[in-house]
Amino acid sequence: MGRRGRMALGVSAVGGRRWFLCCVMPIALVVGALCAPQRLGAVETGKLIEKDGTYVFVESLDPALKLLLERSLKQGLITEEEYQRVLKES
Repeated sequence: MGRRGRMALGVSAVGGRRWFLCCVMPIALVVGALCAPQRLGAVETGKLIEKDGTYVFVESLDPALKLLLERSLKQGLITEEEYQRVLKES
């Protein structure tokens, strides 16, 4: 669209920039803010167990880690002693 076409629509070069800054940029900023990665805290796996009338959080082995340990043991990457030690520590 040439200069005549813009003038026929009533949009000048300055007006087009103003429209861009007032309408398009705020929308782009909002969409960018909504799509940005959010900060999340780590989650521990475990169980709440009642001890002496109060609930205590007891950590347990993450299911994915347990699967990796079992596969490592099966493939011979770790020994049975190492596997048992990790299970005992977690």
